[in-house]
Amino acid sequence: MDEAAAALDRAGSALGTHGRRYAEGLLLLLRARVLQAHGEPAATAERALALSTERAAHFFAHRAKALLTCMKPGNGTTRSP
Repeated sequence: MDEAAAALDRAGSALGTHGRRYAEGLLLLLRARVLQAHGEPAATAERALALSTERAAHFFAHRAKALLTCMKPGNGTTRSP
């Protein structure tokens, strides 16, 4: 997890450095998946959904909704979308 989190941190820094924020929802979604694998709550996936929806990044918003569905307690699935 540490390597994945570090890679996502570097990617986030690169987005900020170059002012290209369009992939920020994707980075949040990927971070949410890393956190999900370690049993963390869904707050990051919710942020990914909100940001992607706000920026009309429909594909990332759809993926965040799917991840949130998988993260709901008692849904019977352990697979990430």
